[in-house]
Parts: sequence; C-alpha cells; structure tokens
Amino acid sequence: MAQPRPRDEFESDGEYLKDFWVMSEFGVDESDYELFRDFFGGGDCPQTEEEQKHYDELPPTVKVYRGYNTVSRSLDSMSWTPCKREAEGFAYRSTLYEEVSRKHGGNPNTDKVTPVVATMTIGKGNIDSILLGREKEYIIACPDILDHEPLIEERPDLLPFQKEAKE
Repeated sequence: MAQPRPRDEFESDGEYLKDFWVMSEFGVDESDYELFRDFFGGGDCPQTEEEQKHYDELPPTVKVYRGYNTVSRSLDSMSWTPCKREAEGFAYRSTLYEEVSRKHGGNPNTDKVTPVVATMTIGKGNIDSILLGREKEYIIACPDILDHEPLIEERPDLLPFQKEAKE
C-alpha cells in the first residue's frame, strides 16, 4: 500500500494533508477525521490549476458515487467520485481488505461483508475540494450532505471471493 511522504518534503501543511489523504487508501482513523473534515470543509485544501479548472467546468448539479462495504458503513465519509466504475472498484477493494483482514485474525466482526455503491445528485457548491492525484475524487465535508438521500445499492456481484466460492 502506498505511504504518504514525510512532512518535511512539503512546503505547507495544506500540501502535506492533501497528499496524506490521497495516499491513504482507506482514509484516516476516527481520531483524525475531524481534522480532515475541518481542513476540507474550511476551504484549506490547496487546489492545482487542473483541479480548479475541473471544478469550474462542472455543471450546476453533479451525480456522485461512493463505494464501501456493509461492515464499514462509511456512507457519511467525505470521498465521492463522479465515476461509478471507480466507486465499484473501491467497494471491491474495501470488501477484499475486510475479508483478508478477517482471514488473518483481524476484525472479529461476524456481519456478512457486502460491497455497496451509493449514488446521489448534489449541487456543485457541496463539493469542498477536487482531488485528481490518483482517482477523480470529490471531497464533500458538509455533514448535512446526506440530506440528499443517496440511493444505496448492495453489490454482491463485486464480492472478491465470489469466484472461489462457486468452485
């Protein structure tokens, strides 16, 4: 898994926090979540010219997707994407991570793990930052974003060990 670069390689705290978020495959732990929510929600995330141009060219409303799994229940997290395929990929990866962790003595949770893709249409103004460093990622830090009532779709077809189970 990719690791964020050391803090002393960046000119500002904002650049460091942005890179840390992009390089962290599964986001940050609960103790740091508020720091990042305030960072993105406060408009402190530096945007490249390409990211700003991307934002400027967005239509007034945007359909966004979020991939996760039923155990993480991370619907209220900040990372969304305009690309359904990327969200499906993340739902797959997060489910795979959970399954592998369990096989090696990790999370003792007994709930069945199922990939999930959430979809909602939001106003452009709900997007706090655009990150184009790894995937197209829209950061939505607004806590009332879920007032938009996303469509939640469980996706067992994305189960990582589905093929093994059939054999």
